[in-house]
Amino acid sequence: MMDYEYRFFLDDEMDKFVTDHFDEEVVECYNKLRVRKARVDLWRYLVLYTHGGVYLDMDAGLNLPISYLVDEGDNDAIIAIDRKNPNVFAHWAIACKPAHPLLKEVVRLVVNNIKHNKYPDDIYNMTGGGAFTQAVFCFHRKHFEYPLSTENSDVYMDIRYEYKDVKYRILGSDFNGHMSEKYVESPYLFESHSRWNDFQNTVSLLLCDDHKDPGENSSD
Repeated sequence: MMDYEYRFFLDDEMDKFVTDHFDEEVVECYNKLRVRKARVDLWRYLVLYTHGGVYLDMDAGLNLPISYLVDEGDNDAIIAIDRKNPNVFAHWAIACKPAHPLLKEVVRLVVNNIKHNKYPDDIYNMTGGGAFTQAVFCFHRKHFEYPLSTENSDVYMDIRYEYKDVKYRILGSDFNGHMSEKYVESPYLFESHSRWNDFQNTVSLLLCDDHKDPGENSSD
């Protein structure tokens, strides 16, 4: 049985983690993001690539112990189909081992998006679920001999891909019921905060000057 340690990161801790662990290019791209939601997107990919583990958004929850989903022989990478759109992979929860090539591809794609401002004022495709989904398809094309298709995706599914030393799994929505994207009490988390999409309507996503902190009260 594997043991897990729960860790909750505050904004300053996330910023310090990126500065301490990554090169100038990644740090510069991270600091260019004005909306905290976008920084959290990039940070989750970076922390998973560095340490591995199971990431969940703060308003997501576990319905069963993690050991029901991940065991010692099958923890390379686990992702899930989005509940609302079977053509999208959910990024509110991701499980992987350190330095998994899937997360490497996600980081590469998101950093490239930011460097070239490929999706102005579009968090979903710049750093969020759209970017994550695009990276999954890119990763699969690079490492597997057959294309990845989500056309026959189901609410419950468990597909395992393995080629040479690269392995990962795709599960159905809400990780086949093991997790919940939004738990009932989650609205109370944001009572004293403005929503990130409200804040984004007042500023551009990327900084044009050297540095400015994102909105203090913007939240996921």
